[in-house]
Order: sequence, then structure tokens, then C-alpha cells
Amino acid sequence: MLGMLRGHVYIRAFVFILAGVTFQVSRDQAGLTWENYQQGIELWRRCKRIRSPYLGQDLELYPKKKFIGYAGMDQATVDLLTKGKSRIDMKESARWGYAMYITDNPAMAKFFSEWIKADAFGANAKTYVCALWARDGDLFNSIGKIWVPELGDLQTDNKHWDKAKTAWSQEDRDRRVAHWGVKTPYILFSRHHWMEDMPIPKNTRWNEMVVYPQIQDAMFLTYPMTHHQNEEKIKKAYVPFDQQIKTWNITVPDETWQDFKKHGEHFIKL
Repeated sequence: MLGMLRGHVYIRAFVFILAGVTFQVSRDQAGLTWENYQQGIELWRRCKRIRSPYLGQDLELYPKKKFIGYAGMDQATVDLLTKGKSRIDMKESARWGYAMYITDNPAMAKFFSEWIKADAFGANAKTYVCALWARDGDLFNSIGKIWVPELGDLQTDNKHWDKAKTAWSQEDRDRRVAHWGVKTPYILFSRHHWMEDMPIPKNTRWNEMVVYPQIQDAMFLTYPMTHHQNEEKIKKAYVPFDQQIKTWNITVPDETWQDFKKHGEHFIKL
């Protein structure tokens, strides 16, 4: 479904999350024009092109499946995603907007499966480390991807902002990403600063991947792991997202390379 909104853009953001409706926003309040109508239709088409049907939880039903990473999740979210439904939780901190936050490191996912209890769900909440797969690896590779610098002016503070400001921050981030040559819908990557008790050396950073609701709904599979399964994954080597930049067609603007350099992160510029 495609809609058009003038003003009250926060409605667009939350309908987008809860119902998967695609809206084209008229930022200049000029209303519907031929230009923004065409832009909206093209956005709708891009969303349709990346859809891979949900066929159930059996991985064998997806011959082109691709393993992506790990995430810490609460029980309610797991219950929805393992039924092929969208993630609608908006309680957790979401510095890049409401989305599914994925890491390449299973130990980091374990950390966040505990951290989200204090952040949103309470000490007695049931949480999991989940393995995330794309239903179709070819479609996943075709999706626009951007690796953004870890800058505060690009981020959202949903814990302290009202809905309108939170929604506009997503619109502003989309415009910045478009300036870097990547259109919505896109997957966002970033480095993340160290936090107390994280399973990495102090003052180093780690990789996070941000999958917004329409992409999550279009192609992702979620599999909660047992404690034993997670511990076994932690013992093994993993492929960090920064080594997937070329394979996954991730756009990395100059500002991001400068951010890597500033933090002494010598990733290979391809």
C-alpha cells in the first residue's frame, strides 16, 4: 500500500512500523505533485522487488538462504518473528531508528540479550540470542546498504524525544543516506562504541547492522538459540561485517572511512 502525507509525519513513521504501509512524505507541504507521486511509486516498487515469501521456519524451504548474524530479543518479539510477522517493539533504545539490530559477534548478541532487560523489559523478562537468516541471498545482496559514520547528528534518541521528533529523525537520516547514493529501503551498518561489560577490549568498537521493518518483513528469518547453542557459536570464529563490504555491496562514504581512520580501524578500502 502506498500513501501520501502532508504534516504529522510521525504518523507515517509509526504506521510504517506497525502495518508495513509505504508513505511518501511531502516535506515542503506542497501536497501531491507528479514528481513526489512518481517518487512514492518507485519506493513502493523497490519494496516489492525485495520480497521473498515466508514459507515457514524450515530452512530447507529456502534454497537461496544466507546466514546474516545474531541479535538479542525478548520473548514477544521472538513469538512474532518466528511466525513470519513483523517486529513491532518500540520500547528498546533505537539510536538508528526502530529496527532489528544485528551483530556479527554471538558474544555481543548475548550481552544485548541481557542488556535489553534493564533497557526495556525488566529483570525477569525472557530473552534469547537469535540467529538471523535472509530467505534469499541474491535478494539480500541486491538491497541498498550503507555504512554510516558513528555521528550523533545522524542518530535518534527515542527514549527522550517525542514521536514527532523521532519520526523526523528517520526522515532526515533517509535524506542523508540518499545523499550518499543509497535509496530507501536500505540496510544500515555502523560501528558502535564500547559500553561497560561488553565482551570486547575497552574503548574498541564493534559492528552493528540495522534492518528496518519493511526489509525485516520482506526477507528475514529468526531462530532463537538455546544457551548451549549460543555458547558453542561464541567458541567459534565469525566473519565480521567489515569483511563483507564488497560481497554484500555495502556503500561506504568518505566520511565513514575517515571515522574508521580516526578510531585506528584499518579496514581495507575496496
